[in-house]
This record gives sequence, C-alpha cells and structure tokens, in this order.
Amino acid sequence: MPDSPFHSVPAILLDLLDVFSLWNLAVLAIGAAVLWGTTRKSAFAVCGTFWLVKAFFTMAGRLFGAWIMGAI
Repeated sequence: MPDSPFHSVPAILLDLLDVFSLWNLAVLAIGAAVLWGTTRKSAFAVCGTFWLVKAFFTMAGRLFGAWIMGAI
C-alpha cells in the first residue's frame, strides 16, 4: 500500500502482520514447547497471547504518537 501514510491503521497492521513477525511467533512457540516440555498447542496459546498483547501496545503507541504529531 504505497499511498497510505506511515501512521495509518492499514500501514500499522501490515507492519505488525508481516511474514517475519508471524515466523517469529511460530519459532517462539515451538521453542517454548520444547523448553517447557508441553504441547505445541498450549505453547502457541501462551506465545500467541503474548504476541497479541505486544501487538496491541505497539499499535496503540504508534496511533498515540501519530495523534500527538497531528498526523491523525
């Protein structure tokens, strides 16, 4: 989306949902399952929840910064 500004909601969502962040989530969950000795399903639940909380605060911070700068 070359026409969308950096602080727009679609640009933020595309930044959060890129291939490498999803790959990071998968590798983190598999590593957590091996380290904790639990199933991959429960490790994905824990790591996915952590990732969603991190994504929420990242999006909120970028939108707040855009609001402060007057871009929104």
